[in-house]
Amino acid sequence: MQRTLAGALGVDGAGLVSFVGAGGKTTGLQRLAVELAVATSGVIVTTTTAMFARELASHGPLVLCDDDPATAHERCGEALRHSGTVALAGHLAPEGKVKGLAPAAVDDLWSQRLAGSIVVEADGSRGLPLKAFGRHEPQLPPASTTVVVVAGLDALGRPLDAAHVHRAELLAPTLPAAMGADVTPELLATVVALQVERVRELVPRARVVVLLNKTDADGLAQAPKRAAAGERAAAGEEAAARLLEPAGQARSHGSAAPERVVIGSLWRGVYRVVRA
Repeated sequence: MQRTLAGALGVDGAGLVSFVGAGGKTTGLQRLAVELAVATSGVIVTTTTAMFARELASHGPLVLCDDDPATAHERCGEALRHSGTVALAGHLAPEGKVKGLAPAAVDDLWSQRLAGSIVVEADGSRGLPLKAFGRHEPQLPPASTTVVVVAGLDALGRPLDAAHVHRAELLAPTLPAAMGADVTPELLATVVALQVERVRELVPRARVVVLLNKTDADGLAQAPKRAAAGERAAAGEEAAARLLEPAGQARSHGSAAPERVVIGSLWRGVYRVVRA
């Protein structure tokens, strides 16, 4: 059992780590940035989509670069001289959000080695535990060294519909299940496998790790929730086994499995690593 997210994901050292999927990306971003700030020489936290400004600013000074790479280098470099972690975005957006950087701009920052690590939220899910990628998703920096594909185990038992799965209408035609069917461990593994496949197409040189989050039954520790938490952990093990099978039962076209699957709770900070 691992007690650090960095250790569970295998990203203890410097790297450009991108989070995609649903069910805990922002929390994972926050946890990893804190851990990497201790292990590396500075951390830049950013997004290639949009985030609430308060969430991004929780990491450190919020630097806006006006979508200009040269400005990003100058302002980030200055901020990093005073803070171990810096939050970076392009500009302010409506509804209390910030617009992120273009993936190529993140690559440029990484090539300059302004910080030991860059952690990126490269996808959106509207707070739902499971999603399908849209045509232009995810917005991955091509230089990503590790991509973490996140899914929430609280999707299990919920219906495959727009209220519970982001872009469910895009998933249904690709799955052996109709809209409204309950999400099972097999179905969850199939959805995540499709995401792994897309990630490998976009960034073939990156490590790909799956994080199955929320074994804690929404973080509630009361007795009535304990059985549900145990069931989620067991379901996570089943989904992990399907994702890691050499024959690829969960994979639609036989694409390579993720390097590892991490099952656990970002809320509790406890993780189990499963490898093929």
